[in-house]
Amino acid sequence: MSQQDAITSVKRFWEAVAARDFETCARHLADNVVRIGPRQMEDDTIEGREAYLEFLVRVISAMPGYRNVTHDLTASPDGSRVYIQCTEWSSPGSGSAQEVEVPLCMVCDLDAAAKITKIDIYWKTPTTSVDWTLADQVLAD
Repeated sequence: MSQQDAITSVKRFWEAVAARDFETCARHLADNVVRIGPRQMEDDTIEGREAYLEFLVRVISAMPGYRNVTHDLTASPDGSRVYIQCTEWSSPGSGSAQEVEVPLCMVCDLDAAAKITKIDIYWKTPTTSVDWTLADQVLAD
């Protein structure tokens, strides 16, 4: 896979998150995708496409003002890894209209079909807590 194919796949996924287009998100994720949250805790890790999509739907739907902006994308020479520097605007609680700016970087591993197999998230600590977005809390019923 080329660097450009890898970058395009990750870019389309990230744009689909902002657009709340979860069908497009799904097309860019491998069945066995692993999402490692920024807190480096087991309960902020999600395994599997369906579980990750459920997380995205719940979190993004609970934030009326959610948006993201991409600042830079780069790929490894073989296209197996993409680095994306971006900013998200989250909220301090489910349903809150207040915005919290969260600068972050994601490291995305891709398979030969340009599907994302791993998303590892690194962020600068927000000035307002967004702890309600912890994966286990979001996915708990």
